[in-house]
Amino acid sequence: MLLALLSILFPLPDGNCASLSSDSSAIMVGEYKTAKQETLVEFSKMRVNPLAKASDFIFSPDYTRILLKPAPADTAKSPYYVYKIESNRCDRLSDNFSQSCPLFSPDGKKLAYVRDNNVIIKRLEYNTDIVVTTDGSATTFNGVRDRNFREAFGIESTMLWTPNSDYLLFSKGNQLFMYSIQYKWTKPVVMPDHDAAYITAVKLTQDPEQIAVMYLNKAQNVLRLAKVNINTFIAKNVYEYKEDKFIPPFAAKFVEFLDGTNNFVVARCEDDRKQLYLYGPNGNKLKQLTNGEIGVTSAYGYDAASKRLYYQTSDGINRYVCSVSADGSKPQTITPDTVSSLARFSADYKYFECTAKTLNSPTRISLFDVKGAKIRDLITLDDAPKFHRELRKTDNLNYYIVSPNSGSNGKYIMYVSDFESNRDDAFETAMCDNGYSVVVVKTRGTEGQGRNFAQGNYLNIFKAPAADYIMVAKDIISRGEASEFIIVGEKLNAGVAMSAILAEENPFNAAVVVSPVTDIRDYNPIVTQRIMKTEGATAAYSENSAVDNISKLNKKVLILHSENDAEIPLEQTKKLSEKLVESGIQFESQIFFNKDGSFTRGIANKYLINKILNFIK
Repeated sequence: MLLALLSILFPLPDGNCASLSSDSSAIMVGEYKTAKQETLVEFSKMRVNPLAKASDFIFSPDYTRILLKPAPADTAKSPYYVYKIESNRCDRLSDNFSQSCPLFSPDGKKLAYVRDNNVIIKRLEYNTDIVVTTDGSATTFNGVRDRNFREAFGIESTMLWTPNSDYLLFSKGNQLFMYSIQYKWTKPVVMPDHDAAYITAVKLTQDPEQIAVMYLNKAQNVLRLAKVNINTFIAKNVYEYKEDKFIPPFAAKFVEFLDGTNNFVVARCEDDRKQLYLYGPNGNKLKQLTNGEIGVTSAYGYDAASKRLYYQTSDGINRYVCSVSADGSKPQTITPDTVSSLARFSADYKYFECTAKTLNSPTRISLFDVKGAKIRDLITLDDAPKFHRELRKTDNLNYYIVSPNSGSNGKYIMYVSDFESNRDDAFETAMCDNGYSVVVVKTRGTEGQGRNFAQGNYLNIFKAPAADYIMVAKDIISRGEASEFIIVGEKLNAGVAMSAILAEENPFNAAVVVSPVTDIRDYNPIVTQRIMKTEGATAAYSENSAVDNISKLNKKVLILHSENDAEIPLEQTKKLSEKLVESGIQFESQIFFNKDGSFTRGIANKYLINKILNFIK
């Protein structure tokens, strides 16, 4: 996926927009408000390297070139191509297949990218490469972040061009460096603190001689913002935010600088809900911009013309697109209905698109104006709800049940998954097709219901959400609805499922765990440092790791794992299997040889579905 393009409609400077054709064979241009479009470029008719289809695209800032990500059939030759509109010519970004994180310079004449963990700059006018770094390796990451960092913060790359396109800022591990295009030198940025463990944001300010860097300490409970002088490469702290437990990733990587004043907006939690706050250029707090019972969960950006900030809120169930004036006045909820995805705004903030869905309505990606009026539906993902969905609450826990329209037969699946993003999950559909009802719980440790709820799994990454699933299962059983309960989870969520099936007096008949995390001490150290602290030395690590508690197992378990899963190595399942054998406990398992993590991701593969159904029948 191209980092700079997440939207279906790409804004153009003339007020129109561009999009892929319905068959992905061309880029079309037209008006936002109508479906009328004309062909800008047909990929099969490009001069030099014609393509059959593209899966994504982005225009250069000067709109003279288009970076194309080809459809899978053409990616064997190159992951990215650069198309020049004037000459109708399409060139491979590089003959080396290893390419990621492409980033146009502001003048549109250069394109930085990462190749074999090294930073490369393509001079588009001359079709030549500038090799910025040469020490990239399996352990040295230039410009791109390692897998643990990407998983922990959702950040793939830390590269930034200066506004004049003369310098490129990039990361090497936890350090920052500046490269000069003119003088061909690389110099380190001097950070003000030795404990700059995680650089979470690199942003332009309104001062052309300053760049902002946000970074966390290793414990992830102190966030600082430093301004880097691009002439001296020295960074100076101007802002600090501390939490007792940990600072959530959204707050750690969001900062927005306002035009003219160079004031900046950050997210922080001073009571129980994250809100947006306005700070002066030197870090003096000016005012709180948002407030209320609903907290801010993400932010979209700032429109200099209207002087409004756009953001998303959540009450734990519903999410809304909102805006507020930069002076804190006139807060407005834009979308009348809940949205099930992040919105994507046009460059001029006049329009946005988002996915809207309630539990029992079709999923549609629609286009709105900034007052919340729907302009048109762009894509309808399903025509009608295939199954019945019901939202419930027990104590402080929200959960939903997806059941066949014919009604439940008493067989339930507890699916340990993301409450907000899996309402159309293929696994849920497959289970309902086979007569099972599926339950998903919004557990402690998830966003949207305040700080205490979001940090409710602190020091208990698996045990706390497992207890929530047990509580909900018992609630359903007490209603006389369930005669059988199976708990299913994948990867980190499989650790929750294992913790639940090992708990005393749990109501589950069996567990299915796919690529499970069975020993927290061997999991992503950034995530575990955030939630569990003290790097495996505490009793909490043992209490939350299935390998240390497997002797308590008295229910059926099916373990599935892909041999080449890079995210959750097979070693996690090997450890658990050895402990089960040592304890004399029978279990079922299958290793998928020569398969990577994509085979089991989402538990949607037909082979996996049949394997699970055969196990639980």
